[in-house]
Amino acid sequence: ISDLSRSLSVMEVTTEPRTDGGNHPITIVIPAYNEAASIESVLEALPNHIRGYPIEAIVVSDGSDDDTATRAAEAGATVAEHPINQGQGGALQTGFLVAKEKNAEVVVTMDADIPSTSLKPSSCLYSMTKPITSWDRDIGESTGPRTVSSGSRESCFSRGLLIGSRNEI
Repeated sequence: ISDLSRSLSVMEVTTEPRTDGGNHPITIVIPAYNEAASIESVLEALPNHIRGYPIEAIVVSDGSDDDTATRAAEAGATVAEHPINQGQGGALQTGFLVAKEKNAEVVVTMDADIPSTSLKPSSCLYSMTKPITSWDRDIGESTGPRTVSSGSRESCFSRGLLIGSRNEI
């Protein structure tokens, strides 16, 4: 049922090919469960561009019974909705499938429930994407700092993935 639900969620997302001839976007996949209260501020904190690459957000509302999907769409994100909660892993899988449909080449994951006091997406993205966008490899991975329970190090991004050759980006 999870695979069917993911497939249907991806099919419902409208994807349009890039025609502006610019750099491929850095796609940020954000799994969200009942995050209506925070999703807009998370999305609004994202920069428009990093390192010359446009930023594109994909929010996967994972069985939310609040206005998460509506608020994310109003904030400009591409939104996929699961009718039932599939957990973070299922939401990430759906986000990656949507990113693939949109021909994403760089994908970063981000939490939807980060406190507004720790929102520093520009600096997180800048440092995290440096190794990804400069590699000339087929697949590269970069791990960014995570929030530590002591509060000494706060960040919103966990992983970035480059798909394809650097020469194609």
